[in-house]
This record gives sequence, structure tokens and C-alpha cells, in this order.
Amino acid sequence: MQAKNIFKFKNACYTTLTISGIYLTTKIEDKNIRMGVTGLLAQVTTDFIFHPFDLVNTRTKYFFKEKINALDMSRRIYNTTGITGFLRGASVTVQGSSFIGFIYFAFYKKFKEFFHKIFSDENDKEKNSNFLVYTFSALAAELIIYPLYYPFELIGTRIQIGKYTYLNFFDGVKTILNKSERKGLSKIKDLYTGFVSCLFLSLGSAFLTFITFEMMRDYFANKQNIPAEEIKGVQYFLCSFVAGFVKAGSLNFLEVYSIQKISLGKEVTFRKFLSLKNLDAMKSGILIKMGSSILYTIFILESVNIFGKIYNVNL
Repeated sequence: MQAKNIFKFKNACYTTLTISGIYLTTKIEDKNIRMGVTGLLAQVTTDFIFHPFDLVNTRTKYFFKEKINALDMSRRIYNTTGITGFLRGASVTVQGSSFIGFIYFAFYKKFKEFFHKIFSDENDKEKNSNFLVYTFSALAAELIIYPLYYPFELIGTRIQIGKYTYLNFFDGVKTILNKSERKGLSKIKDLYTGFVSCLFLSLGSAFLTFITFEMMRDYFANKQNIPAEEIKGVQYFLCSFVAGFVKAGSLNFLEVYSIQKISLGKEVTFRKFLSLKNLDAMKSGILIKMGSSILYTIFILESVNIFGKIYNVNL
């Protein structure tokens, strides 16, 4: 009974702090910081809701040689660990999302304004330069934040795979550094196992998501002769849908390789992975990835739209 009261008290405190935090941050004048808070809330909300799908996708891709589909993998997880097994690593996901959500969206908004000034001429002919603006904005923001975020990715993925027994993010960092064969500060390199492949995957995801979304939004805006920021409803939904579809369908093979690299490190190289025996990696988990990625992209961009109304900002 006492434990239940403590749990209720903690939830009440978290709820109060969250609501108070949202209210206080709406008073911030800097629109880039407000955009960052919007991104944080959208990212955390979306990542937490979709964490079970991400776990099944990650586990399916890790065991791709077994040719097991996502449904059978879900059954395996449920039969071995119960419903709580789908939340394995959720705390790392939330911590990482809080970190990357704020900084990424704040930087993306700032870079978008910056590159608009560079590529737009005095006649304000932005239609021809939007592709460059969206490309550089998405990639620049990702390049800045991803190296700092990567340890969350590494530890979170390893926990989801199920081979590692890290209790949380900090336990994962401690365990990796303690088991490292390197000396001194060079031990930090072990927190970046598989970084290069994951960086390309992350850059590709950011590029395909934002370039597709922004260009689709511009298309609808141009047809109606209105600013892109005014696109809403079904058209906004279609922009998000297509962005998620393009991203998921294009990067599935690279995601399988990145998950293997995170777990196995030097044991796997991209050249060796590009063999005919790994051809199944191209379709491993593709259905759950396509479905969850489309829904994820729709959800996070809609969340940005909803929270953006609270903070009076937009992408």
C-alpha cells in the first residue's frame, strides 16, 4: 500500500513539473529555443509511444539470419519476458530523445533561416533554392547533434537486442568503459562502436524525411498560392506519410548492417556484409519498419505541429 502511495506521489510530482515546465517555457521569447522545446516534447512523446515497435524491429534485424518476421519476434519477446519486455531500454530512449529533440529542432530552425538568407536572391526567388536550404539544414543539424547523441543510440540498441544486461544508460557507459581494453581517455572510443555506419544512417534518415516533407509541403503550398507553414489537415498528413515511406524503404539494408555493427563491432565489415548470403538483410523487418516509420514520421511531425501551436512556432 505504501509503495502504491509513493508511486502515485512520484507521478503527481512528474505531472506537476511537466505542466509547470511547459507553461514557463511558453514565456521564452527566443523562437529557436521555443522550437527546441517543441521538438523535445514531440520527440520524447513519439519515441516513447513507438519504442515497442522499434524494439521488435531492432531485434528482428539483429536475428535476420534466422529469417524470422516481426510478428514471430513479437511472440518470442512476449513469451520470454512478458509485456514489459517491449519496454526494454525505454528509459534510454526517453533520455536520448530529450537530448536530441531539443537541440536538433532548435538547430534545424536556425539553419533553415540561415540558409534561406544565403540561397535566396534579392528577388526572393526561393522556389529554386528550397532544395538546397532543406538539404543543408537537415544535414547540418544532424552533424552537430549526432556525435553527442550516439552513446544513447549505442547503449539503447544493445539493450533492445537483448544480449546486454545494462540496467540503464549510465550503467551501460560504466560497463563499456570498465571492460574496455584501451587506456585512459581512448576508452571513450568504445562508446562509438559502429558510429560511422550509424551516422550515415542517421544523416540519410534526416535528409530523406525533411527533404521529402518540405518539398511535398511546398508542392501543396504552391498549388494553393499560400505559405508552406499554412499547410494543414490531410495535406500535412500526406507530406508526413510520403516522408516516412521514402525513408523506410530506402534505408532498411543499412539499418540491418548498423545494428550488427553496434553489437559485433570489428567482427563485421560492410564489405563482408555485402555478400549474397546476407541478401535477406534487405527485407529483414521491412514490413514493421515501413509501417512504424510511416506512422512515426506522421506522429512526430503532427506532434511538432500541435506543440508548435502552444509555443507559436513551426518548422
